[in-house]
Amino acid sequence: MSSSKFFFEIPDSKYGEGVMVNEYHGLYSIASARKGKDGHEYMDWCYPQGKDRKPLSKGVPWKITFGNRAVMIAGLKYLLNAVSYATEENNYGE
Repeated sequence: MSSSKFFFEIPDSKYGEGVMVNEYHGLYSIASARKGKDGHEYMDWCYPQGKDRKPLSKGVPWKITFGNRAVMIAGLKYLLNAVSYATEENNYGE
């Protein structure tokens, strides 16, 4: 079982919030995460809804799974281009 994590803390975050890149069994994902007071990084967990629209009893990491490394790189490049286009061409945020 292999697992590696890379954490990016959001600058000026009041609660140590950030984003974690995680690799587990060859699948890469991006997860919502935060740095605890003890200095360790932890993934945020959620309780998805079941068919009856009630939260399930088992929590799961709050993440987006891309797949293998090559797919994740392609997906991140696509998202970076989309964000760059939105800010440059459409002047969002100005």
